[in-house]
Amino acid sequence: MLILFLYKGDGTVRVWIYDHYDVIAAENENNLWGTDPFNMTGRNGYLYGRGTSDNKGPILASIFAVNELLKEGLLDVNAIFLIESEEESGRVGFYEAVILLLCPLMYVYICVYSNSYWLGEDVPCITYGLRGVIHATVSISNKRADLHSGIEGGAVSEPLIDLIHVLGKLVDNNKKVLIPGFYDNVSPMTEAEEKLYDPIVEWTQTSETARSNKLKQQLMARWRYSTLTVHKIDVSINNPTLIPRNAKAAVSMRVAPDQAITDICAQFEQYVKNVFAQCNSDNRISITIESAAEYWLGDLKSKYFKAVANAIADEWNMKLLYIREGGSIPAVRWLDPYGARSIGSVSNPNTAYRRLNSILTQNNVCKELRANRYFGKPHVTRRRKNIERNRKLFGAMIGKKAALIK
Repeated sequence: MLILFLYKGDGTVRVWIYDHYDVIAAENENNLWGTDPFNMTGRNGYLYGRGTSDNKGPILASIFAVNELLKEGLLDVNAIFLIESEEESGRVGFYEAVILLLCPLMYVYICVYSNSYWLGEDVPCITYGLRGVIHATVSISNKRADLHSGIEGGAVSEPLIDLIHVLGKLVDNNKKVLIPGFYDNVSPMTEAEEKLYDPIVEWTQTSETARSNKLKQQLMARWRYSTLTVHKIDVSINNPTLIPRNAKAAVSMRVAPDQAITDICAQFEQYVKNVFAQCNSDNRISITIESAAEYWLGDLKSKYFKAVANAIADEWNMKLLYIREGGSIPAVRWLDPYGARSIGSVSNPNTAYRRLNSILTQNNVCKELRANRYFGKPHVTRRRKNIERNRKLFGAMIGKKAALIK
């Protein structure tokens, strides 16, 4: 489900506010929540419930703020809310819907995302960067049946043992990724960026609500450098006496600014194959790039960032902290081209449609996923066909809705 609504102010500037209201499952077997996580409860001045901070609370805060400005006659922009229900589950259909609905949103000057966090309750923060992410599956298998370890153990190549060998060569004991070229093209640390960490380190050493005393290098490792994580291993049969015929691992890589997803995927695939070849196994290996999303890096020098920073600082009567996040929000980078920097001052519907087509065909993520065979998957092929259909629908309707973008 996609929710779209507009608060029309007195000005002509359009602000796009993106959020999501869906959540992941809430485990409460040990009753650590204290109350039902899906029944919001107030305790000691705080609200507890699944999605209170990620991301229902920020949605309501934004709506209440815009509504208050509107009632007081102080809303001098048009606030467009774009709220989705599948951010946590792959956002199936989200991109097609946005493309189809793009016509009335053609002039968007700034996109605001509240799906991030502050370091503590006593200091405001503004997030200016996110890492990209690649999700991959490494699978090792054979055509045999699941075998009994007491009969065949030691006589056959075991997929799970091969997989453990491969995974053990991905990261060393110092948390360094061993893939050749993995850290190439990471944007160098500038003097201006490094200075942004100084007040954060100072705050962590003095704040009562700081969770721990983080050093500058630890923050950089969390926020701005590439990483690799092995999330889980699955086997074809879960039995303590059998040799599974298939073992697969879910792996993710966080991508830093200036790194190309195509390069990282190619390096990962080649290295994994090389390591597997050293096992001298008669099993076979397959590597699948499941999904990918590019990094996002905001421009702190832009007038919009400065306006937000000044507004927050005035409200809190203190300087805010500029932070980055190690996580990824695929929609942020994807929506970014639809802002003023890419759409520009388009005044003609036909020009707008051509510009939209240019954005869609030049999208870096699409190029990179196509290069890694992601576009060949059946569900992605169906999605591409839907996008093409929506493009045609957009072309047909843009003339009828031209008045909406004047």
